[in-house]
Amino acid sequence: MDLLDALVKVEHSVFSHSMDTNVQIQLVAETTDKKFVKRYTGKATSEGASSVSVEDMEIALNSLLEAVLQDIARDQQLTTFMNENF
Repeated sequence: MDLLDALVKVEHSVFSHSMDTNVQIQLVAETTDKKFVKRYTGKATSEGASSVSVEDMEIALNSLLEAVLQDIARDQQLTTFMNENF
């Protein structure tokens, strides 16, 4: 599993902020003769008043990472490949 992208981009104005969070993970599972490669992506956007704290950015990134990891755990294609090859 490779973490290809994990980014929180924040834009501030005088009275508000917007925060875009992106995560991309690539999973590779291979045997001697077969290979499964798939990328999983998550995006989230939030807006609010005042400024953003480091803790707010951490929470946003961790929540998105958790959601993408849950998608990987529920991926039927991956489950099928694993069951057939391992």
